Amino acid sequence: MNLDIYTDLEHRRELEHDFPEWGVWRATDSLGESGDWYASRRKRISPEQLRAGLWATVHAASPEQLRELLAEQTEKASRAAK
Repeated sequence: MNLDIYTDLEHRRELEHDFPEWGVWRATDSLGESGDWYASRRKRISPEQLRAGLWATVHAASPEQLRELLAEQTEKASRAAK
């Protein structure tokens, strides 16, 4: 069994714990090789939120980069709510 699966699961759990409004997963290609990291909002966003720079789905090459994107999206969401 591939140990990366356990590491990926731990990253996913941490990200979903820290950003509960997002669902996180890691893509795999047709050969089962690991790919980029993705997160999608659990709730729809409005047209106004889209105009404010919020995204429904984000992706990054690593869990660390995904964390940065999710933090940016959280900051934008808090500014848009004011």
